[in-house]
Amino acid sequence: MVREDLADILNVQHLLIHIKGKTIDIHGGGIDLIFPHHENENIQHYALYNQNIANKWIHFGTLNYKNQKMSKSIGNIIYPHDFLKQYYADTYRLTLLMTNYSKPINMTDELFEANNNLIEKYLITWNQFQLSTEFKTQKVNKELMKNILTLIGSLDFANANKEMVRLVRKAMVE
Repeated sequence: MVREDLADILNVQHLLIHIKGKTIDIHGGGIDLIFPHHENENIQHYALYNQNIANKWIHFGTLNYKNQKMSKSIGNIIYPHDFLKQYYADTYRLTLLMTNYSKPINMTDELFEANNNLIEKYLITWNQFQLSTEFKTQKVNKELMKNILTLIGSLDFANANKEMVRLVRKAMVE
């Protein structure tokens, strides 16, 4: 533990030396780093340069697996190569995009299965669309696409995904 704390201190000092008193636009990390790590970084920088270290702080929620924070010491981490043996890489991406980045994410096997099934539906719908004779003449619902892109642009991935699910369901019926 002392070794990790020393590494954190050296990283902070390196950052302070590297930016030489400038305020950076965005700085962040996990919500568990707010106190004392980020507060100490900011205090050290303020003491040296009379200004905050960052204009904006972004803190991400913890990754939990089966209601327990993922941790090497607990042994409940999922290695990418193990995950990819069972699921699409897009399954993980979708899982992250369907949650609020600042809140803890509780990952479960059931959630991965559901998102994997959704990815498969997206792939089937896309393949059917490409194979259809109407592919070249198919008119895209520009209003729906604009709405989805607006939601993505405002980082509202959960509602963007809901709109995409509606699109997929409609396509599967047709």
